Amino acid sequence: MNKLEVGFGMTASALVISGVVVGFVTQNVAGAAGLVAAGTALVIFYQSYETRKAAEATKADALASTRMLAEVQRDRELGVQPVVVLLDDTTTETETPGVQVTNVGSGPAIGLRIVQLHAGEMFWSPPQTVAAGYTLPPELEIDTGLSTFRRWETLDGGRQAVASVDPSFAQIEKPNDLIAYCIDMLGNCLRFRLRLGEPPTVWHPATEPEPPWATALKEPFDWRHANLRASVPFDKVSQP
Repeated sequence: MNKLEVGFGMTASALVISGVVVGFVTQNVAGAAGLVAAGTALVIFYQSYETRKAAEATKADALASTRMLAEVQRDRELGVQPVVVLLDDTTTETETPGVQVTNVGSGPAIGLRIVQLHAGEMFWSPPQTVAAGYTLPPELEIDTGLSTFRRWETLDGGRQAVASVDPSFAQIEKPNDLIAYCIDMLGNCLRFRLRLGEPPTVWHPATEPEPPWATALKEPFDWRHANLRASVPFDKVSQP
């Protein structure tokens, strides 16, 4: 029992005893009742205070536990998270764009698909998996003995006019014209703006609603505007 509890207890007891004594000695029933009531009220106030303090402590413990779990989850994610980095691209050199990317993260980039808006069309690559520390394409240069050629991952998985595709996949203006999508080993979905080299946008499918760009992580890739996907099955749509 701490000093505050002792103090409240002694004060409450003194008030109650005083009420009894006053009532017995002076026969002043009203005064005695008032002292007893004051002692009782003091006890009730202290109990309410202790209850509120215990509730606040429980809430603080719950918040601390939630933060700790979030930190553990974040550390776990970072331990297997791929980081897709742009090495070079052929945007201004060819009709069909090509890229060179590398995965400098801690885990594989599963189902990696690269999307680019270029010359009024959206181009994309078929999904591939790039292990940590590896590049796409696997060999960036080929030495023929006479000369050296650079290799590119051509975005030839499909193409559509910009007006036909959902604007969430990429944007016309740089630096948002070139986007990479992949899944990590925990099933989280990642979106990289390749020209910026920033941390990815992460979608947690188990706990968050599906964003419009999530179909870039699926096969077949439904490139249509989000409001059209529910009305007509994608297998009924003319493919590129």
